[in-house]
Amino acid sequence: MKLHLVKDDPQAQGSAVTYARRYSYMAVLGLVADEDDDGNAASAPSSNSAWSAPRKATQAPASASGDVEAILQANRLDPSDEFIASLAKQYKERGSLSDKQVIAGRKRAAQIIKSAPDISKVIQEVFETAEEMF
Repeated sequence: MKLHLVKDDPQAQGSAVTYARRYSYMAVLGLVADEDDDGNAASAPSSNSAWSAPRKATQAPASASGDVEAILQANRLDPSDEFIASLAKQYKERGSLSDKQVIAGRKRAAQIIKSAPDISKVIQEVFETAEEMF
């Protein structure tokens, strides 16, 4: 698995390995973890701060909610896909995506979802392997 580091330091490497391990476990077990923003919410300036610039969010159309959900699901299935990961991150941070982002993301999300292995088969194989070990 390729790990993409935000910075070239030991903490970034440890963070990447931790995330890869967590996402691998969650994928194998078919579970969804709580939202993890890597401490960004605690370190972000408050909206009342004089230093923070106002954010301009563009709302995706209401009919796109299924497409956004597909993008988020594709990100859970393949967190290494940088495009889908960036869309999921933006949606989690801002609560919205632009129409162009939804349109571009839904096509890639459909490809990821379609190519994802059947999780029930993966879980069955894990349990069979575990039984053989014991």
